[in-house]
Amino acid sequence: MIRKFTTFSLVGLLLFIFIACKKSSTSDANPATSDSVAVLGKWKLIRDVEYRYSGTTMVDSSHSALSPSDYFNFSTNGLLYLNETYDPGTQPTADTVAYRVLQNHYLAVIANRPDTLKITFGNNSLMLTQQFAANDPSNPSGLSLYDTIMLVR
Repeated sequence: MIRKFTTFSLVGLLLFIFIACKKSSTSDANPATSDSVAVLGKWKLIRDVEYRYSGTTMVDSSHSALSPSDYFNFSTNGLLYLNETYDPGTQPTADTVAYRVLQNHYLAVIANRPDTLKITFGNNSLMLTQQFAANDPSNPSGLSLYDTIMLVR
């Protein structure tokens, strides 16, 4: 009886070791590659807000006027097609810029002034956040700025 119990215990232990130590046939995907695929396609622009901070205190915020035709379209050839309304009652501005998805959930936009934006994915949504330091030469306000863009499928 003890011998059967020992044999079953040994077989069970070996099975446990083989199952627990089995190497997965799929490797973890590179985050930049995953983000590159997830960002592709046309996204409807639903919010563009700029927050201004003095130190850690929010001083002001502004919302860009949007139209139903505003969108961001990330193509497979590394081009981002933008259509965004900046002022109420005006026609949307169309633009095309190069982009590249970087590791750690960042997006590099290659334009006249290169930008790096933080990518955050939600359920059928994409949020892009850009930060300008108070001492950034492209930021004349002297305040820390955070531009947050919300897109949905």
